[in-house]
Amino acid sequence: WLNFYVLAQTVPEAKRLLAVYQRRLRSNLLACLRPLAGVRADEIAEGLGALIDGLYIREVLKSGPPDTAAAVATAVAYLDVQLKEKGE
Repeated sequence: WLNFYVLAQTVPEAKRLLAVYQRRLRSNLLACLRPLAGVRADEIAEGLGALIDGLYIREVLKSGPPDTAAAVATAVAYLDVQLKEKGE
């Protein structure tokens, strides 16, 4: 995955596939967030998408096996805070 990110900077097909992935992730997040967050769905989807990508990178780069449960818990905690922040 890390190599894919690097390739996307110089290889047009990889760049296109990364854009497809990013659009799909955003679309899926928005579909789930709109009923929960209303007008804040775009803002929350942007943050959550960045967090998901960052958590993935952090988990694969750390020593030892990835901790999927901890990564999911971090993303869910972020989402909980965002939804409570504006009384959603």
